Amino acid sequence: PFGRLVYFDRRIEGRRKPQPKVLLVAPMSGHYATLLRGTVEAFLPTHQVYITDWVDARTVPLSMGRFDLDDYIDYVIDMLRHLGPDVHVIAVCQPSVPVLAAMSLMASRGETTPLSMTMMGGPIDARKSPTAVNNLAMNKPFSWFENNVIYKVPNNFAGAGRRVYPGFLQHSGFVAMNPQNHRNSHFYYFNDLIKGDNSSAETHRKFYDEYNAVLDMDADYYL
Repeated sequence: PFGRLVYFDRRIEGRRKPQPKVLLVAPMSGHYATLLRGTVEAFLPTHQVYITDWVDARTVPLSMGRFDLDDYIDYVIDMLRHLGPDVHVIAVCQPSVPVLAAMSLMASRGETTPLSMTMMGGPIDARKSPTAVNNLAMNKPFSWFENNVIYKVPNNFAGAGRRVYPGFLQHSGFVAMNPQNHRNSHFYYFNDLIKGDNSSAETHRKFYDEYNAVLDMDADYYL
């Protein structure tokens, strides 16, 4: 109930041989898999593309159970088993850790692992080049996160009562990490509207339509 596999394939007339399969594991760190639209488009001419589509926790009833890091890893393993050994796996940012764990577990059990694994910008060793997020995690006790960023889903959602890290808080955190960049972006957007530069304004709108679309994460996974 927390994740599903989505398949894309661009049919090309006269294709002589099957295209290689690639699984893109999208981040579950607040945004939807649609942020990887450009990556999917880049792979489509040469690959069969599969991507993880993580579900907004506020839409999952409590009766479906919880979701934590172990479950994330199990989902990845199930997807890799489903796709078979002739697949390449690419983890973009946050999922580098669970994908590495999934591959390691499969190898330790004697299972056939994917043809290749690529980890792009993943925090394999978070002690190296720490970001503001890393520093916050090191400077605050576990109880601070549990008491300050975890809320229950309201009754008007299917996941009512589920403990989550809400999307609106994550969005505030995203903006707070680079406030100057966002301020400048909106200033340029305003100027583009005044100048009648509709193309640049539309690029801004498309980016923020995606950037402002956030999902709730299950508290067990976040914590």
